Amino acid sequence: MENDSILISVVVPIYNTGDYLKKCIESILCQTYKNLDIILVDDGSTDDSPQICDFYSEKDGRITVIHKPNGGLVSARKAGVSAAKGDYIVNVDGDDWIEPERINVLVKDGIMHFGADMVYMAGYSRDYADDHIIIEPHISPQTFNTNQKAQLLSMIFDEQEAFKVKLGWCLCAWAIKRELLQEKQPLINEKIVLGEDAICVLFCLVSAQRVSVIKQNGYHYVQRTSSITHAVPNLSCTNMQPMNIWYHQLKNYLEANHVFAEMQKVFVYLVIYELMIADYSLLLRTCKNYLYPFPQIRRGHKLIVYGAGALGYSLMKFLSESQEYQVMLWVDRNTNRETIPGYCISPIENILSAEYDYIVVAVMGADMAKEIKRSLIQKGIAQDKIATMDVSSVTMEAIPEDIQQDFSLPEIATASQKFLQERNDTKR
Repeated sequence: MENDSILISVVVPIYNTGDYLKKCIESILCQTYKNLDIILVDDGSTDDSPQICDFYSEKDGRITVIHKPNGGLVSARKAGVSAAKGDYIVNVDGDDWIEPERINVLVKDGIMHFGADMVYMAGYSRDYADDHIIIEPHISPQTFNTNQKAQLLSMIFDEQEAFKVKLGWCLCAWAIKRELLQEKQPLINEKIVLGEDAICVLFCLVSAQRVSVIKQNGYHYVQRTSSITHAVPNLSCTNMQPMNIWYHQLKNYLEANHVFAEMQKVFVYLVIYELMIADYSLLLRTCKNYLYPFPQIRRGHKLIVYGAGALGYSLMKFLSESQEYQVMLWVDRNTNRETIPGYCISPIENILSAEYDYIVVAVMGADMAKEIKRSLIQKGIAQDKIATMDVSSVTMEAIPEDIQQDFSLPEIATASQKFLQERNDTKR
């Protein structure tokens, strides 16, 4: 098999990312691996993204542009996956970019070497305005076959540390056979606004016959001041349905494929993870005596919140509306991130002159939390004043009952049955 004989489809969902889109597209066009099918999905953008897409499609015949009404990320990905012609599909978000060797390494070290249904590219770079951090997951290059499925699925989270990811579920880290992704992506309910990557990757993992892991950290995840994560609608009152649909669609699929028992702990971790980002107050319904999942933090404590990413923003949104805790300072290495009205993000050095009971390390990922804790201790801060998430708190009991209610099941069943019926009709 020739090195360039495998066609790779690159799906780029785009919504109002004009400031970042040129760098994204050019990074794909500059890949050393040239056999590409590039699909730019303009999901009803209102900035100059549509014009940028059309400009590049005229420059390079490998590019297909889809202009569609705004339907959300799930809808955009469905459109791109449906149009894909490649042997494998990879995803690149419209505000991110990839290094020149990324797809060449994927094809050479992953696809051609292992012939897997799915290839996980472990590692990525988190890009800030004037800095970046390379994230290297603790997972070795290896291949899993069907009889190792339980072992594979259990590796998504390390059960010994809170939210320590071994095998990531971000779609941008995966290359998936076109037939597999075209079968699973249409099953995902378009009302889901958070966690769509996890549900798609898990659907595919359950059915994959062979999954390979390679080291490749050439994906640059750009940290914008605002993003879809911060734009998630409040789920705590009248709009619980998207999270409910996500919960039941994933749970039902795992049960139907007889892997829920092996996946139960991972499933709970995923649910808690998404709830913490979507609406922090949901978790305080069942964990009322302390600031979940930081058991040492009680009502009335004076807090410094360290972290202004998705988790830090969600936590600060809750704290800004709560009368039960006192926020003395909000700090992050990137002080230009999106803020909550009435608060500003301060440099980390300001901790040294602040009054507080605890510093809350509000970041997802045990490795990053440990690194932050280590750096704070080096600054002379007492270890018992630094609160990181407690893994023993991450249990099913923390999930609100209204998330677990079954009101969304008929809709999910109908959507799945319709897709399967259409697929069977096509095969006849």
